[in-house]
Amino acid sequence: MAEATGFIWNLFQQTTEVDRKSVSTVSLFIDDLGPGSIAFTSGNVIHFSDDYIERIDRDIKNDFNGVLYYEMTHVWLKANYAPVNWAAPGDGDRWDQGYLYTARFLDYCNDLKDGFVVELNKKLRDGYSDEFFCSVARKDG
Repeated sequence: MAEATGFIWNLFQQTTEVDRKSVSTVSLFIDDLGPGSIAFTSGNVIHFSDDYIERIDRDIKNDFNGVLYYEMTHVWLKANYAPVNWAAPGDGDRWDQGYLYTARFLDYCNDLKDGFVVELNKKLRDGYSDEFFCSVARKDG
């Protein structure tokens, strides 16, 4: 969890306490979440499905870390922990088809313009506007 936190702070260029959300502790629980569930986060508490862990048939570290990084932040694909069953680049019909497609879309945007996701994230701290997305995309850089 410390590695995920450091990765997220670095990715989002949150180098000072002022830049970071104030969270003193993040708790992780392995729970019975029911069939088909993987994990969810509420506040600073992560619940991970014991059934999902049991179903991992290949690389448990990669899958587990992928879910953990995802639960720590919604933009983590640069950590290279995407489970093999998730959307591949180019899959999907729309950017907002679901979080795994949205993450790939944001990864694509960031490949087109390095720092795109960081800039967009900073603009979204106080709400969303389509203009935020457009203004980040228009900036020369």
